[in-house]
Amino acid sequence: MFEVRLMKRSKYELIRLLNSSTGEPIETFSFFNSSKTEAVVARADKSLQSFRKLSLYRRAQLLSQLAEALRKNKAQLAKVITTEMGKIISEA
Repeated sequence: MFEVRLMKRSKYELIRLLNSSTGEPIETFSFFNSSKTEAVVARADKSLQSFRKLSLYRRAQLLSQLAEALRKNKAQLAKVITTEMGKIISEA
C-alpha cells in the first residue's frame, strides 16, 4: 500500500507518495493550477479530435502498437503497480 502526504514547499503544494511498509518516498508531484489544468485538457481534446479523423484501420494500428508497448513493458508496469497498490506481482 502507499500513503499520500501533502507538503508545502515555498508557495507550492506538493503531494508525496510514500511506500506504507517502508515509509520511503516513491514520488513527489506538484499540483496543477487551473491554467495548467486547462492547457492539458485542451491538448487532450485536440488529440482526440485528430484521432477521430483517422480511419478505423489506422486507429486499430495505433491501439495495437499501444498494446504491444504495454506487453513489452509489463515487468516494469507490474513493479509500479505493486509499489503503488501494495499488491504482489501475480496480482499486478
